[in-house]
Amino acid sequence: GMGVMMITPKDSVLSKSFKEDEEMVFYNSYADLKDKLKYYLNNPEISKKIGQSGRQKIKNKHNFDIRIQSIINELTKWLKILKILIDLSINSFHYLKVKKEKIFL
Repeated sequence: GMGVMMITPKDSVLSKSFKEDEEMVFYNSYADLKDKLKYYLNNPEISKKIGQSGRQKIKNKHNFDIRIQSIINELTKWLKILKILIDLSINSFHYLKVKKEKIFL
């Protein structure tokens, strides 16, 4: 997020979040890394533009407020699931207790 071009091994998470060679540079092997480093060192304006685009993307899509809201949304989703599971467990326990009492009466 400092405005400097980032070059990193290609992975599925970052590849989905950043446009390759526009917001971040990915490499697939050390030979690929070497070639890309040579290219971007010889083309500083391109690397500067990629760095600025990446910084803008982070500023707009990956800032603190957005990250916190994402965490809250995920926790809310899991709490809803947990509540459903607890309700099912309570209802199942109650059902089994009633059934057991009827059998032994």
